[in-house]
Parts: sequence; structure tokens; C-alpha cells
Amino acid sequence: MKMDWDKIESLSILDGPCRDELMDSLKYAYDKDVRLNVKFDVEFTERTARFLTVLRITRVGHEDGSGRSFCVEGICRDGDVMHTFVAWYNTRNRTGVIKLGVFL
Repeated sequence: MKMDWDKIESLSILDGPCRDELMDSLKYAYDKDVRLNVKFDVEFTERTARFLTVLRITRVGHEDGSGRSFCVEGICRDGDVMHTFVAWYNTRNRTGVIKLGVFL
């Protein structure tokens, strides 16, 4: 079943990984010997923790031609709850928007 991301609430990313950390996390996403988790500091709501721990980045695409804005997809953990996510993230100012999908 395909997610309808337009109907899911967006959270602001206040801080997050640098470009190298983001790419390294993608590079080692399925490596059995290396685990690189990154964290996104997001706006606090009643339903979300202060930090989202990204367990696996499965896709990174360029959002524009700047080399600093990316569309990121993967799996994250909010406390004890697992989510799929899609994020639009700028590594220069380390801000963006993230949408959490259904928990796994």
C-alpha cells in the first residue's frame, strides 16, 4: 500500500546531521558490521519525542541543484514506536520538514 504523504502531519526539523553523516548513514544502511544512526531534532508535540533516531536511511535524492537540499526516506524510532518517514532536509542550515508514516 502506498502512503499518501499529503495527508500526514509535518514536523519541523530544527537540527540534524551534516551532509557527510547523512550520506554515510545511507552508505551503511544494510551493512551487518557497521551501524550509523543519525538523529533529527524535531519540534516537540504531544505525539513525538524531542529527537527522532533514524535507524536506516533507505533513499536520498537531490531536491534541487544546490547539493545541500535532499529528499530523505527511511525508518526511524520515536521513543518505542517505529515509523517510515520522508523528509526534505537542508544540510547547510540543518533544517527541514519530516513526515512520519504508519508505524511498522
